[in-house]
Amino acid sequence: MSRLLVDSPLLIPWVFDMNKTYDSVAFTGTREGATLEQLRTLRKILTKHVRHGRHGRCYGADIDFHVIARSLKMRIAIHPSNVANTQVETVVDARVVHLPLPPIERDHIMVNCERWLIACPKGFVEEQFSGTWATVRYALKVGRRVTIIWPDGRVKDHPENPIINLQRLKSAWGINAGLSDVKESVS
Repeated sequence: MSRLLVDSPLLIPWVFDMNKTYDSVAFTGTREGATLEQLRTLRKILTKHVRHGRHGRCYGADIDFHVIARSLKMRIAIHPSNVANTQVETVVDARVVHLPLPPIERDHIMVNCERWLIACPKGFVEEQFSGTWATVRYALKVGRRVTIIWPDGRVKDHPENPIINLQRLKSAWGINAGLSDVKESVS
């Protein structure tokens, strides 16, 4: 298996398609590890919908995701943190391993690379000082689909927001169209 070490991800803009299925996902989860119910639900979702995934290689749920993804023969990209004592160094069987970055910057890159984020938080309440919840908040802010798998295995799905995605895409390409133009193109 070939492995790349890259210092920044390749960001490719996409055209929003309501009928297109997602085949790739970013994952975030608690360092305490996912519950058995979360793991069962995560496996069902990955089996049905995903062929490629990316995670932050932290202890806990990231490794749970990695083990499930490998068992399903998914391609995996790893975005390690540069914070000591949070990373599992033995996880090297990935297609791409990015250079370590500060956690928030790393999490934003993972979200920006994908249209779908799956999160496995440790509790049922959003926490202010949590990397998992910070990643979820950022993904919602930039219009990504977010699926939260609660500790009891129940799922809350926030659909992708095409208006926010198109606004960001136009901004990135330097197109100064008004919001009404964006809304008309989505309708």
